Amino acid sequence: MNESEVLGLIRKFLKAGVMENGVKQKTEEGTPQGGPLSPLLANIYLDKFDKELEQRGLRFVRYADDCIIFTKSEKAAHRVIASVISWLKRKLFLTASAEKTRVVRPTKGKFLGFTFWKGSDGWKCRPHDDSKKRLKEKIRSVTVRRKAAAIPLAVTFTRINQIVRGWINYYRIGAMSMWLKETF
Repeated sequence: MNESEVLGLIRKFLKAGVMENGVKQKTEEGTPQGGPLSPLLANIYLDKFDKELEQRGLRFVRYADDCIIFTKSEKAAHRVIASVISWLKRKLFLTASAEKTRVVRPTKGKFLGFTFWKGSDGWKCRPHDDSKKRLKEKIRSVTVRRKAAAIPLAVTFTRINQIVRGWINYYRIGAMSMWLKETF
């Protein structure tokens, strides 16, 4: 497949529209949220943003359109946020999400389901409390008596195993063994 064919496929994907309540809606601009190409296209488009942050000497992590920038003080964070939002608008014609854009301490923030804490040997991550709560709720929904009683026990255990394994695989870079031991 050559470059023009790939670009043609991407164009078709972006023009295909989205289904809302069973009705096809046209998309005028942007990438359909939750689509399989959304993170890839965000990474391609935001490559210039990465280079800008690197050029400024900022420490940051970005996955698709989620980004966290580390600064030494709250004052610096407010200054960086203002200049980065302005740069995104001027150079990439993007508007930062008002509800997602904020200044928080690493221990109070959430990034891709993780939160951070400082150990004796530096900063570490762990699953955020919301992520832990969602895992418990998901398991509870599978084990609720009226559902679990209607299906074979082996099926219920298989589903619980899939849920827990998937969660552990996603959060494996974070510190979670103590919480898992206490919870399960």
